[in-house]
Amino acid sequence: MKSTHIMPLLMAALAVQACSSRPRQFAPTLQAAPVDEAAYRLAYSECEAQVASGKLIRRDALASGGVGAAAGVATGAVGAAAASSATGFLTGAAVLGATIVAAPVVAVVGAWGAAKSKKLKKEKAIREMTGQCLAERGYQVADWERVKR
Repeated sequence: MKSTHIMPLLMAALAVQACSSRPRQFAPTLQAAPVDEAAYRLAYSECEAQVASGKLIRRDALASGGVGAAAGVATGAVGAAAASSATGFLTGAAVLGATIVAAPVVAVVGAWGAAKSKKLKKEKAIREMTGQCLAERGYQVADWERVKR
């Protein structure tokens, strides 16, 4: 595979990872209706602001890594090792050729999976921290509903 074909695939992997890790919006459903709706809205907006500013979010839940790129590199390393240890020249060449073709695909799929996992972790952390903040103010969250765009 020519190097001119690899660069667009790598760019696609980075684009997939970058754009799909943004968390979706969720709205809490309370266990009991608030007595004072205005006070609840104020408490909820304060909690959202604290979460957005990063004051309440666990750092381990938001840590990002190059999992997709690592998957591509690992595939290349395994394929190269398999190709070099193959007994026959044609078998080794076939394994090496398949590895070269598969590595960019694995990198893109790995980046997509890593981005999705990262997004789900962010969403969970945001819901947990917002729920804890609301609980401190006397509002118990029963469930979360995804807000449609």
